[in-house]
Amino acid sequence: MPNLEVIEKYLLALYRAIKKFASRSRLTAARRLFFIALAGVAVAIISVFSFNGLIWYVDQESAQRNKVYTSNMERSRIDRAIDAVSICSKEKEKQSVNANFYCNEAVWRYKNVMGRYESSERVIELVKNKAYEAMQLDMRQHLEDVEAATLRDAENFLEKVFAEFSANQWQIFVASLILLVHLMAGWAMYKKRLGGF
Repeated sequence: MPNLEVIEKYLLALYRAIKKFASRSRLTAARRLFFIALAGVAVAIISVFSFNGLIWYVDQESAQRNKVYTSNMERSRIDRAIDAVSICSKEKEKQSVNANFYCNEAVWRYKNVMGRYESSERVIELVKNKAYEAMQLDMRQHLEDVEAATLRDAENFLEKVFAEFSANQWQIFVASLILLVHLMAGWAMYKKRLGGF
């Protein structure tokens, strides 16, 4: 909690400076208006920085949702391809008349899933030799890679939000709220001493 102590120390010094400035600004109406305008500008600046932080957070959250959606679609596609290879194997065992159809479907889905590796020797060899079990193993490995990448990205996002965002922007936000409370309390006391404005 040393950060909070430092923030409290600076806020207390800021409060004393504002209080001193406010006591001097009570002398004339023009000074009072200037003080009110200055307080309004301070609140506006703090709001802008807080709003920028909120926009950053929403953008990161949206990007993370898109990554999760894309990952779910990829997992679904891989699962369908694995199912197609399983059906192909079962139909070949039964020596069904539809075995060729199902196996062609399985090869098509395998190529679709392994698209970026389609020109690799392994993919070409598996398709050429109709090694359906090996295709299934490749797709299971690819599925595990997709799931691991999704988990890694989710952890990175949470680390960003709770590390960088909290270290910098949350402290500014909390300090701003404390400052706002002090300003409101000071203004209430200031207004009470003047007997209205």
